Amino acid sequence: MVGRTLRPILESVYMRVNFLIYSLFLAIGIMPFTSSAQHLTISTSGEAGTSGTNWSISGNTLTASNSGNSNIHPSVIQNHLASNPLKVYAGSVIFNANITSSTANNLSIWSNTHITNTSATSITTQGGNVLFASNVDDATDGEATTNGYIQLRFGITINTNGGNITFGGGNTSGTDYALGSNAEAYTEGIRFEAVIALNSGGGNISLRGKSYAMGVQLYWGASGVGFYYFSGATGTINSGTGTITIDGFSQTNTSTYASGIYSQHNMTITSANTTADAIRLIGKATGTSGEAL
Repeated sequence: MVGRTLRPILESVYMRVNFLIYSLFLAIGIMPFTSSAQHLTISTSGEAGTSGTNWSISGNTLTASNSGNSNIHPSVIQNHLASNPLKVYAGSVIFNANITSSTANNLSIWSNTHITNTSATSITTQGGNVLFASNVDDATDGEATTNGYIQLRFGITINTNGGNITFGGGNTSGTDYALGSNAEAYTEGIRFEAVIALNSGGGNISLRGKSYAMGVQLYWGASGVGFYYFSGATGTINSGTGTITIDGFSQTNTSTYASGIYSQHNMTITSANTTADAIRLIGKATGTSGEAL
């Protein structure tokens, strides 16, 4: 009888302790082992509020649970950004809606694996940083093949009006590479298609991508950072007085496009910064390529 009475109390204590430990890891920027965390979709058909099916907000972190996929309305993010910064953390993050913030609060998208979109996506802040960081749990889960790319094949427009724009991976700051998958069609670390318009208005812009180390077919994309199939004539990256860094590392073999950085179209990259590091293009390729930069 005593055992039956104590069991729910002990279970409650256990859950609370685990939640506190999990929250502490998030607060100091370390990903607990949650490689099974599920897909989070941001769409106009998603749930509103501060919690829902397989997701919730605690403090300034929105977390998708391990128990199933979740779908949130963009207003969930926008309403939180109205007064506080927000970190969105999930197994993978899929954009199918736009995000508009009228404040300078920062938006961080953290994914254990990949960040993608299924429609043209626009994100606007009034001075807030925008961070896309994939494969953020790599240092703790040791996975070798899932990794985490950022591939926005339906177009991306970001205007931060003074905030930094960062695409990277390997940690919650995005200071390492977004890393391509061992699936042949998704070996690139970062891939932009249809539209790319990154405008920081004085913030720094950083793109860091690394392809997966494997061989692919001759004409398959295999760059560290790649730009393809623009609907207009030119892609634009403009930092105002901020700096721009594009760091691409291709480890992929046999493709014509196994370049550190590859652009299929004209790109206009502009910075009014007057330092020696105003614009840095860093291209590395260790595989066989016909057009490596």
